[in-house]
Amino acid sequence: MREGLLYEKVYMDLLRRMEDGTYRKGDRLPTEKELSDYYGVSRITMRKALSLLVENETVVRKPGLGTFVQNPPEADKPAADKQKKESGVPSAAWPQASASAVLRNGTGRKRIACIAEDASDAFGISALRAITGYADQAGYDLILNLSLNSQSLEAREIEFVKSAGAEGLIIFPAMGSSYNKELLRAVVEDYPIVTINRELSGIPASSVGIDHGRAAYDLISLFYEKGHRRIGILGDAPEEGTGLAERYRGFKAAAKHYDCEEELVFFHEWKLKRTAGNGKDWTPLMKREEDRARYEEEYELYREFLQEYPSLTGCIGCNFGRGQKMRQLAREKGIVVPGGLSLACFDDIGYECGDISLTHVYQPEDQIAGKALELLENRISSKAAGPENVILDYQIRDCGTVGEVK
Repeated sequence: MREGLLYEKVYMDLLRRMEDGTYRKGDRLPTEKELSDYYGVSRITMRKALSLLVENETVVRKPGLGTFVQNPPEADKPAADKQKKESGVPSAAWPQASASAVLRNGTGRKRIACIAEDASDAFGISALRAITGYADQAGYDLILNLSLNSQSLEAREIEFVKSAGAEGLIIFPAMGSSYNKELLRAVVEDYPIVTINRELSGIPASSVGIDHGRAAYDLISLFYEKGHRRIGILGDAPEEGTGLAERYRGFKAAAKHYDCEEELVFFHEWKLKRTAGNGKDWTPLMKREEDRARYEEEYELYREFLQEYPSLTGCIGCNFGRGQKMRQLAREKGIVVPGGLSLACFDDIGYECGDISLTHVYQPEDQIAGKALELLENRISSKAAGPENVILDYQIRDCGTVGEVK
């Protein structure tokens, strides 16, 4: 866990202990060393947590004597006044800090959280910036974390933001064949949650995003209308319930409409046959050198894919990176885009269709962020009687990389 989050977690645990009567007004706290040993953190981290308590005038440092509780948060429950003080160093586990303690002793503003699976210039960064800005305008402090598309890390982050007093959560769920238990538990507990680009099928949580299936249908229709029939789809195997699975259904629906189902070639299906299921199992939490190795492995597979299907007249990347890999390979092989190979993808880095851009599906990240915060506020304030699922408009932006078949 990042050090910045760790000292905040220690800070909130100490607040909870003052709130429940473990440490009362006038009590001396254990020494910095005793506390850092107990929490298993560095002295620097412990010092930052204590400094935050000093800044909020919750404790006061007396040179040569120690750190004393000065203005402890009031307990939320009357019974807490009857609790006996524990002796020595605290013995309880990590906190379930109350929101009220955070509000009284933090910035005075309410908190919400956002967990993203990942972020890039193509999709994610703009949405996170917008969520941060809109949250600030609405008077919220924002806890922002990345799950790196790991469901186990996502589960820990959900536990943390709840314990940190966040009143609700905006989440880009990590991909998987099922949802992690902490996400399901939060929904069952009626904790306010809004998902982005993934509606939790059968689960009462609000969501916002685009119609990925319709966007995929429109994108591939653009190819068919220009005479393309043999088209490669570049993406991973889809997990059910994800935006990627919706895109694949859209691709197939369009192919069926144009009576070209047999002409559509899916890279992930070819890859599975090519590697006989023995390909490298890349984990979400990769080191930089592993990430580079994955890129090179996939690039070589794209090379073989093109060699095996020389009749392909177009390819669609299920994200910006996959489209760019194929464009790089086309340049290496001397294939002109779009004259020799037409290319398109989902999302773009936003250079207004410059040399690097491909024809793409544009998702309005600013609108997605604004609507997500609106839905979350509705859930927090109980304005919404139940989950709200909002579908926003997308655009097919023509950057000149899909041409007529000659």
